[in-house]
Amino acid sequence: MATENKNVTRITVRATLSYVNVFEPYIDPKGKDKPKYKCLLLIDKDDTASVKKIKAAIAAVEAKMITEKYAGKAPKKKISNTFGDGDEDKDGEEYENRYYINVSKHIKPAIVDRKLRPITDTEEVYSGCVANVCIEFYYYWMDESKGITASLEGIQKISDGEPLGASRVRPEDVFKEMEEDDEDYDDLD
Repeated sequence: MATENKNVTRITVRATLSYVNVFEPYIDPKGKDKPKYKCLLLIDKDDTASVKKIKAAIAAVEAKMITEKYAGKAPKKKISNTFGDGDEDKDGEEYENRYYINVSKHIKPAIVDRKLRPITDTEEVYSGCVANVCIEFYYYWMDESKGITASLEGIQKISDGEPLGASRVRPEDVFKEMEEDDEDYDDLD
């Protein structure tokens, strides 16, 4: 179900989360942007319901943008948006047969489980888990930068998934058990 007002179109889609920064804000190392909560949504191409909602939301916001900013006439250049095709635009196994959307917001999103209980354990929501994600599409219009983007409004974790990206080592695989008075750390390999 999409909710629309003058500025945004809100939808909820199912996605695999990646590059998850939802408990603590991501801080731009170049200092160009305010800290923000963000993640990348990976949407399976065969999830036709989610794909249809996304395309309809983008089309609705694009129509608003054309009416309000282009005096009703579509621009010659395609209006950019945050929805991309992983098979065409990205390298990496996690993008195969998926679309992707970068979402962010300066306000922390609601993060809940299947029963709508708040999730506070940062290990619970990770790159690779599957969630229902509430996002709002809107257009932006600045001097040289114009387009359609999406904000991260809320996350409902629905299942665990295969972790994406770098994985944490298991302590028992890289360390040996030591006694209190044991100072020998040279033979850890």
